[in-house]
Amino acid sequence: TASGAPGMGVRMPLNLCLILDRSGSMEGPPMDYMKRACSYVVDLLEPNDVLSIVAFAETVDVIMPARRVVNKNLIKEHINRLEVGNTTNLYDGIAAGAAQIASVPSQGYVTRALLFTDGEPTEGNKDFHSIVGQVAEQKSRGITVTALGFGSEYNEELLAGIASRSGGNYYYIMRPELIPEVFRKELET
Repeated sequence: TASGAPGMGVRMPLNLCLILDRSGSMEGPPMDYMKRACSYVVDLLEPNDVLSIVAFAETVDVIMPARRVVNKNLIKEHINRLEVGNTTNLYDGIAAGAAQIASVPSQGYVTRALLFTDGEPTEGNKDFHSIVGQVAEQKSRGITVTALGFGSEYNEELLAGIASRSGGNYYYIMRPELIPEVFRKELET
């Protein structure tokens, strides 16, 4: 058949947002770790996938608005230029990531937000119920958030809550090299 043998990795294009924690606690190894993990994700994307990147500390920045994955090196440069800030405004980070995903017409795409965080929300709306409530609202719009926790300080209860309310998953990532495996699992669900 023209569509190739089954298991050839033919999948629907992704509309993916990486929501990256760049709070002060990310300084040093955690930041390097997250950058490496994101590089792995970029390598797994195809030219017809759409990627956006949002980073949050006390404020939220759109590092790269939603666009097709044509220049992987440029995308990695954007990621590698990230520097740590101070506090952790997780609520607004998720909102900004969801807005990027929503800016792309959803037909024909699998939508996913991948949230990388090492810690507790310390800025903006820090309330557990508000954060998981927002994620539930995004789910009603078809946006699934998968939470990737790492480091010793992350809030397992919060990440598990985000995952369950959004229909996504939650993983504790011990090493960046585990990201491709996690990502493959995500694409299969």
